Amino acid sequence: MSPAVPPPRPPILPLQDLRIPPVPPIIDNAKPPLISQASTPAPLESLIADSPEVHAVEKQRHTVILAGVAVGLWAALGPAVLFFAGLMVTQLAASQIDFQPQIIIRMFALAFVPCAYILVGLRLFRRWRQRRSEFRMAFKKAVFPLVARSIHPSFRYWTGGIALTRFLEGRLFLHHIDDYRSEDFFCGKSGATTFEFSEVNASYRSKNEHGETVYHPVFHGIYFIADFNKHFRTRTLVVPDTCEKRRGLFGWLAGHSNSERGRRICLEDPDFEREFDSFGDDEVEARYILTPALMERILALKRHCGAVSLSFLNEQVHVALSVARDLFEPSVGKRVTDLGQLSGFVNDLRAILEIIELLALNTRIWSKE
Repeated sequence: MSPAVPPPRPPILPLQDLRIPPVPPIIDNAKPPLISQASTPAPLESLIADSPEVHAVEKQRHTVILAGVAVGLWAALGPAVLFFAGLMVTQLAASQIDFQPQIIIRMFALAFVPCAYILVGLRLFRRWRQRRSEFRMAFKKAVFPLVARSIHPSFRYWTGGIALTRFLEGRLFLHHIDDYRSEDFFCGKSGATTFEFSEVNASYRSKNEHGETVYHPVFHGIYFIADFNKHFRTRTLVVPDTCEKRRGLFGWLAGHSNSERGRRICLEDPDFEREFDSFGDDEVEARYILTPALMERILALKRHCGAVSLSFLNEQVHVALSVARDLFEPSVGKRVTDLGQLSGFVNDLRAILEIIELLALNTRIWSKE
């Protein structure tokens, strides 16, 4: 009898082209490290000190400062130029108007000096703005990848942002968008949760009573997308309640009817209902997603971060956090290696990544393992 032949091994499939490589969880400074020593991120100070690109950006910052000094000198000399032009006017008025050479020279000086001065100032100001813009872009390309790696070696940064199509698919903002800008894209994986986010500034335009174009903000802040910890098929939206305080009978009827976001879903948590409106394509699946524990976590996220909207679709959660200030913008007045500024960027990044912990996205049920 021939020996038993072992079953053939399954073929080794090629790895998918993953945009975000799997990495261990984010380290919380208040807790012991959760990753192995081999993958512990290097301190940001050492990453900055060992980067020749950072030192090149520091030299570029000096050119921006020099350009700013030139603009300052131009502005400081303005009164002297105006005095000189006024003196020319006074002397010209005291002279007899004829075609003597000195009168022609004075008229030429009166017209040429202020115009030339203004043109020089505009050129200096344009050069300063251009160099400042180039410095900020160079700073981001050289420093922010190191800031991301200082949290975990696999975290990545790009100067670009989230595409408009990705922003619109969440359906958190139904107004049409005329101007869309997104920058400072971070991505990675914390525990079992892949994430990506960037700053977004979206607005629409209209005409005022004078026929002038006016831009109105739709959203300004952080748009965060992460893998959700449950399987689901439909879309569920959670947006700030804009009419709860003034809702009468007609508001109640409108809130419980179908809308562009889907059907209004009433939930049992009164605190959650006071703060948010929920919409979904499937009420059963919406309640499967919006458990009492998750509703409490969303309320905690609002208390922690301020205005927040969420969209659950394609087994992901989209989180829109309204932020008044521009994040991840370097200052020309501080050295590139300034630890205070760099610590601020790290803290902002860690604060955004706390969304994963606040929503307990790494707490996986058995079907999502």
